[in-house]
Amino acid sequence: MRSQNRRSFVRSMSLAIAAAIATLFTLAAPVTSMAGPSEDAPRPGRIAGIVVNSERQPVAGAQVALINAAGEVVRRTETSAEGRYMFERVHPGPWLVRARKVDIGIGQERTAVRPGETVRVPVMLRRP
Repeated sequence: MRSQNRRSFVRSMSLAIAAAIATLFTLAAPVTSMAGPSEDAPRPGRIAGIVVNSERQPVAGAQVALINAAGEVVRRTETSAEGRYMFERVHPGPWLVRARKVDIGIGQERTAVRPGETVRVPVMLRRP
């Protein structure tokens, strides 16, 4: 009788452990799928370009802003010594690139980013 109780106990414990493991896998599945980017999510792109003055010379140290469709500045950067700038990991869609440098001018260009592409956006600064 004792061995039969023991077998029954072991069987019920095995079922309880199996149920607990199955529950853990079920609960962990949504967390795992949310941890990384979705396969359906569009791949981000890049916006890169050069800022030049009205004589088409590169402008070093210009302030460049990336502005979304709602008119919000989402990132800023400064041009290199060669007048170049880059925004990486940009979500696909419409964007405005605005650049300025004191005593030289301001300029802006509209663009659109497609998934995974790099868009070249030159910006010319003009005096206001």
